[in-house]
Amino acid sequence: MKLVMAPMLTITDAKFRNVYNRYFPDFDYAITPFVSFPDGNNITSKANSFRDSANYLKAWGYGELNLNLACPAKTVVNKGRGASYLNQPDNVDRVLNDIFTNVDNEVSIKIRSGRYSFDEFSALAKVLNKYPLKNITLHARTAVQGYTGKVNLDSFAEATDSLKGDLIFSGDINHLETYKMLEEKFPSVSSWMIGRGFLANPFLPRIIKDGSYDCVNKERLIKWHRELFDIFFAYGYSQFYVLGRMKNSWKYLSRSFSEGEEFLKSILPCLDADEFIQMTERFLVEKEFRVDL
Repeated sequence: MKLVMAPMLTITDAKFRNVYNRYFPDFDYAITPFVSFPDGNNITSKANSFRDSANYLKAWGYGELNLNLACPAKTVVNKGRGASYLNQPDNVDRVLNDIFTNVDNEVSIKIRSGRYSFDEFSALAKVLNKYPLKNITLHARTAVQGYTGKVNLDSFAEATDSLKGDLIFSGDINHLETYKMLEEKFPSVSSWMIGRGFLANPFLPRIIKDGSYDCVNKERLIKWHRELFDIFFAYGYSQFYVLGRMKNSWKYLSRSFSEGEEFLKSILPCLDADEFIQMTERFLVEKEFRVDL
């Protein structure tokens, strides 16, 4: 069994991943959020740009590239990127053909079950099966769903039959019990991507691997939170930037506390870093961290 850290836009950059891994070294690997390059600093959407990016990254030791067609963020989709491709199988075919013609790197892909409808999946699957993808990560929601509603397990089951190669499950792995249910339902799947679940509960990957909650340690959580706060300042970021990053993390972390929603509302208006860290550390010390929420 392998656990993969999901690419969470504006959160799981290299600074976050490095600090997280020091305290919770339980993911087998991570997929980075979108990587932007100097030419207009745009997220890659054309095959030739992907090819140039691949050569650049390979020189830095990144042998595998992941084509993310799963991001449902409107700021991405409205620019013709991310999940906007899911109802354009011909364009996906064109991009993949050019990539595999010109790139030596291993290539993986992250998708959803469709952009507007689950009915779009079969045409996309036929295209993906033409190429030697290292793996395919499927989040079984449509792009227009975003993260609302439930993951469509029937759609994922269809994918296990129709897609060739290794398939990675993504979507709503928030608790040990959920993972156990999915593992039993999809015995052919050996890799699992976790995003929002580990941001709410940083212990989750270890909980899943151990099959127990014995690893939960409030002191470690507090030390991780403080180092994450400090690392952004160490890189020279402004107070405004650091507070924005930390508040983004607390939108998820707050979910593991009974009073988390009310506390989140109290820190969002905070504009002073010292006040913020005092409020959050006091909350972490005093309140019960719960793995069942």
